[in-house]
Amino acid sequence: SFREEHPVHVHHDVFWRADGDSVPVEYWAYPMRRAGQVVGTVVTFFDLTERLQGEAKARLAAAVFESTHEGIMITDARGHILGINQAFTRVTGYEEEEILGKTPAMLKSGRHEPDFYAAIWRAVVEAGHWQGEIWNRRKTGEVYPELLSISTVYDNDGRVSNYVGMFTDISQIKESEAKLAHLAHYDPLTDLPNRLLLCSRLQHAIEQAQRQRSRLAVLFLDLDRFKNVNDSLGHQVGDELLRAVTERLGGRLRAEDTLARLGGDEFVVLLERLQEPRDAAVVARTMLESLAQPFV
Repeated sequence: SFREEHPVHVHHDVFWRADGDSVPVEYWAYPMRRAGQVVGTVVTFFDLTERLQGEAKARLAAAVFESTHEGIMITDARGHILGINQAFTRVTGYEEEEILGKTPAMLKSGRHEPDFYAAIWRAVVEAGHWQGEIWNRRKTGEVYPELLSISTVYDNDGRVSNYVGMFTDISQIKESEAKLAHLAHYDPLTDLPNRLLLCSRLQHAIEQAQRQRSRLAVLFLDLDRFKNVNDSLGHQVGDELLRAVTERLGGRLRAEDTLARLGGDEFVVLLERLQEPRDAAVVARTMLESLAQPFV
């Protein structure tokens, strides 16, 4: 290349330092002429170490941006969306071309009051970030819960240049929590309130009756000879009988009354807002009549 008549530009090469370490460089070789002949060259070069490191970091950041399972949304200082990743599309259903230039307001679920969003942005402005649970809406119209984190990006002068929102769809977590809460408070066989939920409702009913100076009643009921059913026909038939009993008893109660299963063949009925003590007897008689018909 030193014998070329025109400058040579090499975008990426390696020079070796005196200590033996290599240095990535970009260089230009300019020919030196004397009497019309090329007698040497002048080499101008730049150390590419920092640039290559920056490019490597940029590639890594881009790979993380696209491969993370968290949805990411980047906006400008005015809140207009500049970019999203694949996880954002996977969760919300919106493609990039559908959402660029718009604001995150298009994702609002309608479940939160304006004060909720005002508090979020007040925290972002004052502290530079906010994290919490929020309900948003997918492209399909489905409302879902997410754990959202909003961070502020500042330029070299300390002014806001961008906002970055990262979120995780926590629908499955919420569903699991709901199932666990249901299992903790309801009988798995009959889906009736269990002892724990009954005690809570009873305490609330007593407090309400004291405030309103009203009456309530608690009826305890068990099934005679239920053990004979389990022993002769099997536990599966016994379970079917308990579910059938639950259906009949529940059909004779008001919406505000509670039918609970304590376990085995033991049931409790909590009646609220009774006018007279004999009202409880009327309900008891009605329930016994409902059980008088044969179970097939």
